[in-house]
Amino acid sequence: MKFLFVFYFCLKVSGNFYFNDEVLFNVVTEGHGRIEEEGINPQNLIPIVTADNEKLKCLMPNVNHKPADTMDTYLGPSPSELVNGIYTDKACLLRIEVYWSYEICHGRYIRQFHEEKDSKQVVEFFLGSYSESSNDKEAVDPSNPPKQEINGKTQTYYPVLYQHGTSCDLTGQPRITTVNYVCAEEGMDIFYSLTEISTCVYEAIVGINELCVHPMYKVKVPAENPIRCFAAPEVKTPEPRSLRTFNAELARKAMLPLQVGRGPLMQRTPESNVIDDIYKLFQKSTDPKIKKLLDKHLSTFEERPKKVPENEDTTAMNDFWTGKACLYGGTGWWKYEFCYGHSVAQFHEEKGKTTKIMLGYFDRNTHKEWADTSPSKARKLNEGEVYQVSMFYSRGDVCKEANTLRSCEVRLTCRQEESQDSEKITMYLIEPETCTYVLVVESQLFCDPIQKAGKDGLFPNPAKLDRPHSGHIEL
Repeated sequence: MKFLFVFYFCLKVSGNFYFNDEVLFNVVTEGHGRIEEEGINPQNLIPIVTADNEKLKCLMPNVNHKPADTMDTYLGPSPSELVNGIYTDKACLLRIEVYWSYEICHGRYIRQFHEEKDSKQVVEFFLGSYSESSNDKEAVDPSNPPKQEINGKTQTYYPVLYQHGTSCDLTGQPRITTVNYVCAEEGMDIFYSLTEISTCVYEAIVGINELCVHPMYKVKVPAENPIRCFAAPEVKTPEPRSLRTFNAELARKAMLPLQVGRGPLMQRTPESNVIDDIYKLFQKSTDPKIKKLLDKHLSTFEERPKKVPENEDTTAMNDFWTGKACLYGGTGWWKYEFCYGHSVAQFHEEKGKTTKIMLGYFDRNTHKEWADTSPSKARKLNEGEVYQVSMFYSRGDVCKEANTLRSCEVRLTCRQEESQDSEKITMYLIEPETCTYVLVVESQLFCDPIQKAGKDGLFPNPAKLDRPHSGHIEL
C-alpha cells in the first residue's frame, strides 16, 4: 500500500495521503480546546495512542467526493469530434529514445525509425496508418470512457486505431498501434510513451489540449477530507512527535536536489509510525464509506523491506560470476536475461507461455577475434583503472530483417559514484543496428572484479562456469 504525502506551508502542518486518485485525506492536529469551542460531540471522537505513547482523539470526516462530471449540461463536441479536429492541422509529434525514434502524424501514420550517423541510411518501420472506417465512433461510451494511469494519475482516454503497418518478422502480420488520447492541460501536445504491449502490437499515449473541454476527459482535482486529531488537555504542542520529525525531514529534503530513480531499501522511519497509527484509526471507523474505502484499497499494511544483508549480496554475486544465477531486468513488453559466460536473451511471459529470442551465446575464441578487431571496446580505462569491460555474445537467433544471426555486446560497467544505490545493478538494452545489440550492466559491485580483466576483456583465470539453472537475480 502506497501513501503519498504532500508537504505544504500553512498555519497548521498536515500530512496528506491518497486512498485513490479521487479522495485526498489530510491529517490535521489541533489543540484540545477546539472540541469544546466547536461543540463537537465526544461520542464521535475515536481515541488513538501513537507509537510515542501520545494520546489523541480523532474525528473522522464524511468522505467528500466532488460531484462527478456529467454530460447533463455539456453541449459541446463529442470526443471523436475533438480528436478529429487535430487531423486537419496535419501535425506530427516526435519522441526520441536511445536508439529508435517515433513519429505520430495525427490521422495519418505512426513511424519507428533510426538514422545511421555515418551512412545517413534510415531504417524505418510503419507501426500503423489511420483509416476512418477502422474506427467506430460509437465504440467508446461518452459517459463512461476507459481509464489509464499516466504519470501517477488516473485519466480517461479516447482510443484511436492505426492498422496495416509494416509486416512483423515474428508474427507475419502487419504491425498495429492504438493511440490513447488524453487531456493535456499544459496547452501543448505531449507524446508520453510508445510501448510494445504484445509482439508487434503497440500502444501510444498522447496528450492533447483539445480533449480538456470535455467534462469526462478533464483531469480531476481530488477532494480534501480532513481527519482532525485533538491532543490531550495537558499537551501544549498538539502535533505528535513522530509527525513533527517527519515534517522536519520533509522540509530538509525540499532543499536538496531531486533524485530520480529506484530508491534503496530502507528501514522504517517516523513517517511509518504515523501511517500505522492512522491506518489503525481507519480500521476502527464505523463509517460505511470509510469501511468501503478500506475494503477496496487497504487489504493489509505492507511493512517496508529492510536492507539486504551484505552476505546475501556477496552470495548472489558469486552465483552470478560462476554461472549459477542469471540477471533478469527490463521494463515493458520485453524483459532481458543475462547469464554471464553463457548467453543473452530477451523474453516475454504471458498466460504461462514464454516467447524467447536468443541475442547471442558466449564463445571464448569468437570473443577474442572480436576483441582483436575492437581493442578499444574490450577494456576501457580511466587514469589506469578499468571502468568497463565488454564481452561479445554471437550466433543468436536468425534475424530475417537483416538476413543475419543476432549478436550482442555486453558491457559490464563500474558505477563509480558513491551513493546508497551504487551497489544496485541496473541493466538496459539498446539496438545500434538492426538485430545487433548492446546490453549495458552497471553496478559498483563490478568495480573490483573487472580490474583483473586483460586487454581482451577476459579474466586470466576464469572460474569454471556452471550451466545456468533456476537461480536468478531480479533487478
